[in-house]
Amino acid sequence: MTGDERADLRREMLALYVTIARDPGQPTLIRMQAARHLIERLDNPFDLF
Repeated sequence: MTGDERADLRREMLALYVTIARDPGQPTLIRMQAARHLIERLDNPFDLF
């Protein structure tokens, strides 16, 4: 995974967290699916750090 790809994923994850914080009533399943989609794009979850 390149640095640009990691940066893109970080931005997407931050956007997901902001969305969750702004709308806590959003169904948990939708949040879990969004997080899973982002995590599945990683070869190794530790690539984000």
